[in-house]
Amino acid sequence: MLEDLEFADNIALLSSRLNDLHEKTGRLTEEAARVGLKLNARKCKTLRREYASNRERIAVNGEKVQDFGEFPYLRATVDKEDEGSRDIKNRLQKARGASQRLGKVWAARGIGRGTKIRKG
Repeated sequence: MLEDLEFADNIALLSSRLNDLHEKTGRLTEEAARVGLKLNARKCKTLRREYASNRERIAVNGEKVQDFGEFPYLRATVDKEDEGSRDIKNRLQKARGASQRLGKVWAARGIGRGTKIRKG
């Protein structure tokens, strides 16, 4: 089961239970603080499915996070209907395919390490 999506400074915490989301948010805040980072509640967003009965809001550093009906995440629109899952699943599938194809390059003995790790 997909738990979290991470890309550079964008992280999506996924949960079907509010308590789990509170726990994940707390752990993320603690881990960020350990390396000198602080989450900005005004840049955080929550999205609830229509059937979510609990309307309690998530807090980051004591500040309530705003609940949205949709928002962009990695150039995909995440919304309450399908959560952007079609677009995100398609992108993940493409990334997995590219990664698997690169596995053959990394395993190839005829390609030098300098070529495999070329910068720029």
